[in-house]
Amino acid sequence: MNSRQFLDEEKIKIGCGGWNGFRTGLKGYSSYYNFVEVNCTYYALPPIAAALSWKDQVSPNFEFALKAPQKDPCSYEFIRLIEHLESEYIIVQEGNRNYMQALDTFAEIGLQPVLAPRGRVGVRDSVGKALVSGDPLLYPIPGNHTSRYFRIFGVHAGILHHLGSEMKKDLTRELVNVAKKTESMRVAVHTFSSFEDALWLNSLLAQRV
Repeated sequence: MNSRQFLDEEKIKIGCGGWNGFRTGLKGYSSYYNFVEVNCTYYALPPIAAALSWKDQVSPNFEFALKAPQKDPCSYEFIRLIEHLESEYIIVQEGNRNYMQALDTFAEIGLQPVLAPRGRVGVRDSVGKALVSGDPLLYPIPGNHTSRYFRIFGVHAGILHHLGSEMKKDLTRELVNVAKKTESMRVAVHTFSSFEDALWLNSLLAQRV
């Protein structure tokens, strides 16, 4: 795995749906990527001390996106976690308890809520002030919203998610087109080979955007 070649630090960030399994942990992960989507928060919140240790392992421009808890997305404990990690993008799963209220609440306190639609396929690019996450491999990208949040899963290969070589080319082309039209873009890769796929996307986009 080669060292990263970053895109515009503020405009475009590409990472994975977690760092679990990266051979050198979060500190090593952050030497290749400047963004991560933390999904463990959907099931249980880590102690604040753990979150502070995460911050100590990454550079100041590293960004944590957080998935809101399934049962109580706007809990005091989760808001505290957001503040400690200085997160901006908060992913809310469609269909969860009070999910629409959670989107509004996060927007009201100055965060960027992101709706994760059921089935990972959205038909809109925004709901109120919330973005709708999508996968450009699965459906056409609607609208011309100034911000974008993509969650890349690819296709099922047995119980895993996979990006083939042709899919990577198509994905890169779509992301390049979006990057040229938007003010900010975040991409969280959730494939089986997410570490390699995210690095590949980051490198290729850096050459074309």
